[in-house]
Amino acid sequence: MPIISCGRVTDTVVPASGDDPFAEYVPNPYPLATYTAPDIDLGFDADGVRLYAEIDSVLGPGEATGVADPVFSVDIRDDAGAFDGFENWTVGTADFRHLKARFTLDTSKGLPVIEGFTPVCDVAERTESASDLSVAISGTPVTFAQRFHTKPSVQVTADGDDRIAMKSAVSVTGFTVKVFDTDGNDVGGTVDWTATGA
Repeated sequence: MPIISCGRVTDTVVPASGDDPFAEYVPNPYPLATYTAPDIDLGFDADGVRLYAEIDSVLGPGEATGVADPVFSVDIRDDAGAFDGFENWTVGTADFRHLKARFTLDTSKGLPVIEGFTPVCDVAERTESASDLSVAISGTPVTFAQRFHTKPSVQVTADGDDRIAMKSAVSVTGFTVKVFDTDGNDVGGTVDWTATGA
């Protein structure tokens, strides 16, 4: 079923039992129609999030003129901030935690049907790394300079042919690394590490 459907009813035939003649096309549309999606919470104040929308829109049945031209807009805030109103948006990056997304239709431009509306938030893959990190006996915690959105892939390499580096407790904010000798003893040492993720 469409999210929003604006237009004229031209068929006066009574529909089959259970069908709603207005479920697919709305008579006498308002000059402006607006749909606001459920709020999105990224879980933390995130930087550099790419934000855009996928909107599936076409002119309604029997409409030969006009355009299906929904306008995407957003209202964003950090965790401690407040929403301050919608602004028109195409594709770009923003820093936020909470997002309200909506589209608006000017029905004077055309009478469309909106089949789908998907606000999209994503981030580019990135890498953090360090060389010659000193690791204590019993292990050393590593904290990423910038939190990842999802748990990254972490690779650790111990310096020295007779040393083995092991990572544990990998999360979006860091991990713990230990260094063992070839006999399995926790001996500490130095490591290089790389974390890759989004």
